[in-house]
Amino acid sequence: MSNRTLRKNEIRDLPFGEQFLLWAIRLWVRSQKHKGDVYATLYEGFRLARLEEGYLIIDEMLTVIGTATTRSIDVRCPQCPGISMDEQTFIGLIAALQQSDFPAGARLLGCWLPPSGVRLALMPAARLARLMAVAGLALRPREIMPAVAGKRLARETERPDVQIKPRTLH
Repeated sequence: MSNRTLRKNEIRDLPFGEQFLLWAIRLWVRSQKHKGDVYATLYEGFRLARLEEGYLIIDEMLTVIGTATTRSIDVRCPQCPGISMDEQTFIGLIAALQQSDFPAGARLLGCWLPPSGVRLALMPAARLARLMAVAGLALRPREIMPAVAGKRLARETERPDVQIKPRTLH
């Protein structure tokens, strides 16, 4: 299957590294939404995956994205079998950075963030990508994502009846 046709819509169809990334993002977002403390759970998950410092890195990255976002980001609950376009974009972001494709990573972050937010989120995202790659959790590139996500954002901002408000993830 080519990178351009990669379209897995259920989490069970993803390799472990991609499932793990989505689990961590979804758990973090749920904790922000419901004011829960998931750091012990995130730490244990990252420890078992041999990515001990990863829980701090993902917290830094998602805190920047959640604070600086210019639109809602669709992150599903941890039990949801489906994968949103934004979640595919998160996977594409880390995959691009694992290949040291910083321009692609910046474009993907630009779907959600202004330039200052992109600069702040890019480094923790790159550290997470490197950590996962070193641990053998290589993610598959999603070449189509920047174009799709960019078009989606352009459509949303062109419609005068749609008001994009900065919000925490989900």
